[in-house]
Amino acid sequence: MAGVSFPGSNATSAAPTCVVASLWPYVQQCVLSHMWLAVCSYRAIGEDEVMMDFLKQGAAHKPPSKAAGPVAKKTVELRAILPDTRAVSIDVEQSSSCAFVFEAVCARAKLSTDAMPYFALFEVMEEGKFYRKIRRSEFPHRIYVTNHPAQTSSAVFLRRWLFTPAKELSLKQDEVAINFFFHQAKEDITKKRVSIEDSSQRQALQKLVEAGEKEQYLKAVRKLDRYCGVSFPHCACDARKTGHIVVTILKKGLIVEACDEEGVMQGQETVFDWSMVKTAQEDIEEESFVFKYERNGKEKWMRIYSQYYEYLLECVEKTQAEQQWTDETEKEARPPKKKAAAASSKPAAASSKPAAASSMPAPANNKPEPASNKPAVAEKAAEPAPSSTTSTENSAEAATDAKPRRKKKPVTNGEAASESSEAPATASEPALPIENKPKPKKKPKVKAPEPVKVAVEENPDDDGL
Repeated sequence: MAGVSFPGSNATSAAPTCVVASLWPYVQQCVLSHMWLAVCSYRAIGEDEVMMDFLKQGAAHKPPSKAAGPVAKKTVELRAILPDTRAVSIDVEQSSSCAFVFEAVCARAKLSTDAMPYFALFEVMEEGKFYRKIRRSEFPHRIYVTNHPAQTSSAVFLRRWLFTPAKELSLKQDEVAINFFFHQAKEDITKKRVSIEDSSQRQALQKLVEAGEKEQYLKAVRKLDRYCGVSFPHCACDARKTGHIVVTILKKGLIVEACDEEGVMQGQETVFDWSMVKTAQEDIEEESFVFKYERNGKEKWMRIYSQYYEYLLECVEKTQAEQQWTDETEKEARPPKKKAAAASSKPAAASSKPAAASSMPAPANNKPEPASNKPAVAEKAAEPAPSSTTSTENSAEAATDAKPRRKKKPVTNGEAASESSEAPATASEPALPIENKPKPKKKPKVKAPEPVKVAVEENPDDDGL
């Protein structure tokens, strides 16, 4: 076999050169595949349209094999570490999304669907000191391949994704979720992510761990200040010219602590309640987290230069979402007595409207009534209405002042009846409601009226005897 000879080389090196040349395509393929996995693990590169088109074109030019039939999708093994330090293995595709892998891990861990919103997949960072939440658009297998720490058997972890400790109480009956909460709380205290200053309290917690009282342990841990919080590695900030800061996200707000460039705390702390924070956003160009806050009536901006700026914004959004959950839960937990009282008061208010309308004086009826109905109308008008007594008295006094007074003559019973029947209804007299106005009666058709009845109608002054 003739080998490739270079100037100044010996002929004896031809055989090894041929062996390397024959193995080079396989070595090149392994190196390139590893390089593509490492490059595409970055979201900005792997989801870029140019890169996706390039990968699709490479798959399109690959000739299909007719003898092999339909090509089966290649699956790979992925390991995930649970909060109780157990490892589960699942078979997924290399391009499986984070949501698919999360559901597969929860199924292997036997986590209920009610508890799934309180957990998520994380990537271990900073030599096992910090955990970054894997976004739903990322591919966990790429993270599993590129970031494989020596301390653990995997870089993908299932951990608690919750900022409100009271929400754990809704999963009292879920033994798997309570077990995960217990082991993660114990790990956070051991690694001093949650600090305990009182030594007696630490000893009491240790006794609960030895006794296996998980619920009592969690009940005591929930009272700690920074339980269910996330503290980020120290980074630079535009509010400080020299030194760094440590940012902690809690349910109540955002805490900024001063430290030097090596992460040594300096004892300065500033708390920004969520009521003070107006807006929060990420700056992709400068790779920073920016938020605007209001203090003493003035609005200011703060920029935090952290490599985990996307995770910072995601934590802030999570706290706001949990605050809405809390508000909705409180509304549902309110007793419905107030609603029933308000509903019962509506008919009472509606029933009071007709009463108010009836108390208003009706318009005066100044039209004269028919002759056949005068006696009936006069009898009803003679009864004064209780709501218009003052108006009648005032009108009677005005009439007596306008006309000269005359001496009253004695009136008999017949004359009083005739005068009341002939007096027309005026505005000074109590008016009758419009709806109570009697309809005129039709005269009966008689051929020859009796003389007694005719005499009574023509002579109203007669006593009727």
